[in-house]
Amino acid sequence: MRNIRHVFLSSVILLAVTAALFTVVGAAAAKATADLTDTWTSDEGGGGIYYLTQIGNTLWWYGEGDPNSPGWSNVARGTISGNTITMTWADVPKGQTRNHGSMKLQIVSDNELKVISQTGGAGLKYLRR
Repeated sequence: MRNIRHVFLSSVILLAVTAALFTVVGAAAAKATADLTDTWTSDEGGGGIYYLTQIGNTLWWYGEGDPNSPGWSNVARGTISGNTITMTWADVPKGQTRNHGSMKLQIVSDNELKVISQTGGAGLKYLRR
């Protein structure tokens, strides 16, 4: 009888721990897939405004320095996987620069994206809502 009670209690504890882990993992996944659609800003290089639209796990953006006379202006498309965004970007003729490249960003929080790697000379470090 004592052995059965031990097996039963061990099973209950294992189920409780498993449920707790699924709750934590589920919450982390939900946080990583938060909707990023919004206007974001950057302070680097004189600042910039980025208009992001998320459709499922695809992220689009239009970014520019100064809306009236931007020194740079670009578009980007990327894929969200967990808390990482992998993007390809290119400058557009509204601005004066003609660069292009790729970029990886980390979703730090619902209100902050951090660039972890980039090519093409974008010079971006953070985006914040």
